[in-house]
Amino acid sequence: MTKIPSSSYSPFRKPFRHYQTSIKPWKPPFAPPPPPLPSRTVVLLSYIASIKNHTTHLNLSHAFLAYSSLRHQTPPSPISHHHFTSITSLLICSSTLKSLPQGQQLHAHILYLGFLPSNPPLSAKLISLYSACGQFSVAHALAEESHDDHPLPWNVLISAYVRNGFWSEAVRVYRNMVRREVQCDAYTLPTVLKACGELGEEGLILGEEIHKEVTGRSDLDADLFVKNGLVSMYAKSGEMKLARKVFDGMSEKDEVSWNAIISGYASLEMWGEVIEVFDLMSGGNLLNLVVDRSKTVVLNTVAGGYLQLGKPKEGLKLVSKILHGRSNSSEVDHITFVIGLRSCAQIGDISLGSAIHGMIVRESCGNIETVKNGLITMYSKCKNTNRARQVFDICTDKTLVSWNCMITGYCNSDQSEEASSTFRRLISSTLSPNHVTVLTILSLCGRIANLHHGKELHCYITRHRFDSDDDHNRLVLNSLVDMYSKSGRMKEAQKIFDKIVCRDEVSYTSLIAGYGMQGDGQTALLLFKQMKTEHRIKPDHVTMVALLSACCHAGLVCEGEKIFESMNELHGVSPVMEHYSCMVDLYSRAGLLNKAENFIYEMPMKATAAMWASLVGACGIYRNVEIGERACRKLLEMKSENSGHYVLVCNMLGSCGLWEEVCKVRLMMREMRIQKVPACAWLDVGNVLYPFLVDDFLCRETTYRVLDEMTEHIKDLDCVAGLHYQNID
Repeated sequence: MTKIPSSSYSPFRKPFRHYQTSIKPWKPPFAPPPPPLPSRTVVLLSYIASIKNHTTHLNLSHAFLAYSSLRHQTPPSPISHHHFTSITSLLICSSTLKSLPQGQQLHAHILYLGFLPSNPPLSAKLISLYSACGQFSVAHALAEESHDDHPLPWNVLISAYVRNGFWSEAVRVYRNMVRREVQCDAYTLPTVLKACGELGEEGLILGEEIHKEVTGRSDLDADLFVKNGLVSMYAKSGEMKLARKVFDGMSEKDEVSWNAIISGYASLEMWGEVIEVFDLMSGGNLLNLVVDRSKTVVLNTVAGGYLQLGKPKEGLKLVSKILHGRSNSSEVDHITFVIGLRSCAQIGDISLGSAIHGMIVRESCGNIETVKNGLITMYSKCKNTNRARQVFDICTDKTLVSWNCMITGYCNSDQSEEASSTFRRLISSTLSPNHVTVLTILSLCGRIANLHHGKELHCYITRHRFDSDDDHNRLVLNSLVDMYSKSGRMKEAQKIFDKIVCRDEVSYTSLIAGYGMQGDGQTALLLFKQMKTEHRIKPDHVTMVALLSACCHAGLVCEGEKIFESMNELHGVSPVMEHYSCMVDLYSRAGLLNKAENFIYEMPMKATAAMWASLVGACGIYRNVEIGERACRKLLEMKSENSGHYVLVCNMLGSCGLWEEVCKVRLMMREMRIQKVPACAWLDVGNVLYPFLVDDFLCRETTYRVLDEMTEHIKDLDCVAGLHYQNID
């Protein structure tokens, strides 16, 4: 690994023991012993050793006493090397302890001894002292008074400004340094470039000027640390093309180089480029990659990139490499655990997630908030909300994010009672829900059409002013529109929609979808026209899906065809799989089975199982055996894992009297271990959901008595469905 270039005035200089040993003069093996030192010299050296020992252990008062004794042993002039060494040690100790009074005493003593302004290393130590104590005006004055042609004091001042986040002041000092014709070195520019990277466009202009200066000087152009500074500066400024150009032109790269370019791409969410650079770094072979502490940040970034690209298995491989490549004594970065848990959550691998949980416990990382939240999310997405709840309950200091993770887990599993109960516990705690909490519960109420809980939440939203029309709360209002629409309460949905002042495409899409589900396609079309002409809102692909779906439910074939054909030209939305699926459903519902079949074959993409299922269902309704058999064959060839598709096939074949084919399909389901999910309905009574399953004999006799009475009443109204379509349910 390349070392920092050494310099006699470098504040970063470290003593390399092997180097110092190698430059000692050779001594014969039987050299005579050195003559004994005079007694006075022994005393001086003992004082110097005492000063060094006290300053090393940050015992400043004892160090000052030892220095006072040293001063009494030597005359005030001429100044010996012993005084210089001791003063330097005292200054470093004062800077570390931020002891301004003692530092000021040393400053006065240095002026008395005549060290300044002709001693740049001592000026640098004083600048470091005053900047550590926040006295930047004094530090600046010392740099101005220092020896003009030496960059060390200026370097220390610039570093102090950068270290404290004073980017503009650091740049100002650099410009002053250039104006005084002090030559920059390999320590000046990386620090200034770091400040440039934090100053946006202004910093980018100066950074480009520095880049030109570097190109014109061979000593700087070949310096690894200057090049790393350029890459980092361009990356932080968002100029990744320039950063990559400098990076590719580097003859030598270290961990800082790779980290700078990868972090730059990651900050702009250019995950494809992150993976590309990582492949260059690892040589395309993960097995040969040596993992150490310096690479952990880069590897975590790359693993996160795999997650963003939808490649959690690749991310897990990298996490495994990090965890197994570390030494036994080294600690694991908790970010590695978080990425591993997120990867397991994406692929639903609870066994691997539990193994990572065990490592988290062994490494004592279980109390870190992001790790706890990652565990809750992982178990929830792996459909084990009980384990997620156990992790949640043992958290002593629950944050709002933890509550949101637990509520989201219940909502994703459609456990509305548990989600509502947890939400009530949150309200009764010292924390208050935010818009994320409210949106999560609303989405569940809309998805399962739980109108009772939805209305309760609407009251809470109104009482706590979540329905004001700003950016965050507009999301809440849109979710309310969606919830009421999915529950079939279009008056309430329209009322909330009218309340939204700054409507967006989500507002219109939610209401259009609601009217579409109620079969009111004309109102949906009017809303779409209003969205385009009056409010100049551009629809997205979700809006077009909702509009085509509304045409499907309303039987508006011609309107649906016109919308589909004009999507790209008039609305700027290229048709994707969902739009083609809506068109197949549109033709199938309207009984245009030949047109639906031809549309599937003429599509520019391969049809999904859902498309063939739509056609199969329509063929069963319209008794079209010829097209139905072809559609069934195509659907069965896809070997879908959705049991509903096989039920449709059996119903269609059974309605046509093809019972042998029905038996074959049932046999296929058994061989593939596909079980039909029993039909289920539920009633919300007294804040409790009561489910009813087919052939469920656990309910009370009174319940079945009421159901029998309802069935007789339905028969009296001639509303009984055709028996030919009920053979498999």
